[in-house]
Amino acid sequence: MTKLGKDQKRFNRLLKGLTPAAKLHQKYLADVNFFLHKYEILSRSLKKPPPPKFELKKSILFQREYLVGHVDTKWFGDKAIFCNAAATDSLCVAGLNSPPLVLIPKSKDSIEKSILEHEFVHVNQAILHKFPDSFGRSSIQQVRNIFLAKIKAEYEANFLQASRWPECIPNDLRFDYSIDAWCALRSITQAIESVIQQSGEGKLKPSTVISAMEKISPAVMKCLREYGATESDVVLQVSNIYEYFNQASSILYRALPPQTHKPILQIWTWAMYVTGNLNQEEVKKTRATLQRWS
Repeated sequence: MTKLGKDQKRFNRLLKGLTPAAKLHQKYLADVNFFLHKYEILSRSLKKPPPPKFELKKSILFQREYLVGHVDTKWFGDKAIFCNAAATDSLCVAGLNSPPLVLIPKSKDSIEKSILEHEFVHVNQAILHKFPDSFGRSSIQQVRNIFLAKIKAEYEANFLQASRWPECIPNDLRFDYSIDAWCALRSITQAIESVIQQSGEGKLKPSTVISAMEKISPAVMKCLREYGATESDVVLQVSNIYEYFNQASSILYRALPPQTHKPILQIWTWAMYVTGNLNQEEVKKTRATLQRWS
């Protein structure tokens, strides 16, 4: 583990706060064993798609075991685009709901330790009832609150991951970014990708997303400061939120299927507008487009 210096206390405090009490973790393992017993019986009748395979893996950070599910690669790719692994508070298999777990596509023979540990943080958040809700058909204020909760959840996971495994920060950024700057970048962009994808899938109106993101920067800065990040470390990431919306919309528009394009395009057009990436003629078209799609 790298020497954290002044960040050691923050790391220890966060790790302790995200470690469930022994009794709570024992209850989680009991729920896991009950699920695995029921699943073993159920899986005999499951054929297509190939049923998930489950195992318990021990966390390096928390020194405890957690449920990991190896799932169909295509299904995983549709649900967790660009991800190597993903935590969820429950997986439903033929009507049987699992406890919180980490999902890995079956095509991955192995996965980096730091990525798996990042997801174990999210499993603990779920056990502790700190895992963010899904956006669903939420109101403007609910979308705003869930967006901020996702930033917090991702910041916690990224901070513990990058503190223990600093090599997870890309080489070209490692010397220019502090841990806080990297965690701010990752947590903000992950929350943005989530809200855009949910809108593309029809679970959120683009107009609701746009309204929820109005003047969001001060609230994001407040979230990050709660974890001890200095304003100078994260001000660039916070000030670039709408540019990140622009970039993420562009990437997801190209990566996701055509039926998602219309809502994503609305968010993308808005992001280009607020970041000044449209000329005057395009601005007029943007306003007309936003009015028509709202």
